[in-house]
Amino acid sequence: MIGIVCAMQEEVDGVLAAATSRSTDASGLTRIRLGDTDAVVAGSGLGKVNAARVAATLIERFDCRALVSAGTAGGLDGAEPLQVIVGVELIQHDYGRSRGPGQLELYRPGDPPLPQYRRDDVALTLPESLQQSLRALAGELDHVRFGRFASGDTFVNDAETRARLVALGALAVDMECAAVAQVAEFHRLPWLVAKGISDAASSRSHEEFLAGLVAASHRSAEVVAALLPAIPRNRVP
Repeated sequence: MIGIVCAMQEEVDGVLAAATSRSTDASGLTRIRLGDTDAVVAGSGLGKVNAARVAATLIERFDCRALVSAGTAGGLDGAEPLQVIVGVELIQHDYGRSRGPGQLELYRPGDPPLPQYRRDDVALTLPESLQQSLRALAGELDHVRFGRFASGDTFVNDAETRARLVALGALAVDMECAAVAQVAEFHRLPWLVAKGISDAASSRSHEEFLAGLVAASHRSAEVVAALLPAIPRNRVP
C-alpha cells in the first residue's frame, strides 16, 4: 500500500479521477487502485504540519510502504504551467538558523539548526538509483521535469521571495512535500514528489493558482500513476 498526501480537495479529486477503482472507509479515507498499485489518498490541508500529520497517520493506519506528495506547486526558474515537477531534492526554505534581519541559514529538515550540526547538503535527496528509474519511466512524457523543490509555510505571492527561492536552485515551491518526505525518511520509507505547476509564484499567483488548480492537479495525478511502478515497497537501509 502506498500513501498519497494532497493538501486540497481539488488535488485529491485529481488523484481519484486517475484511479481505476476506489472505496471509502468509515474514517473518510479513500483506498484506490492507481494503475497496478494499491494506494490510499488523503487530503491534509495546507502546510507542513498538516502534511506531516496525515503522512504519519497513513503509515500507522494502513502500513503504507511509501509516501507520495501530489497536487500543485508554484513554478520557478522556467517551470511552466501544467508541467509536472518531480522532486529529486527537497529543501525547507523556512527552516534553519537566523543570521540577522532577513537572513536565514538553511539546515537539512530535522537537523538541529546549530553550527556543529550543519551539513553542506541541506536537501532531502532521492537515491540515484530511484532517480534513474523515474527518469526512464518519464522518458516519453515531455511535460515532466526533474529538479529541486522548496517547501515552506508561505504562499509565495511576490517577486522578491520568488527570486530568493530561484537563487536556492529551486524549480518549484510548495507548502507540503518536504514534510511528507521527512516523515517517510524518519520511517525509512521511499518517497515521491510529483506536482503540477498551477502558477508562477509571483505577484499574480493568488489569481493564477485558482485558475490552474484543477488542471494542474489532474496532470500531477497522471504522472504519479505513470511513475508508481518505480517506487520500491520496502524500507530504505
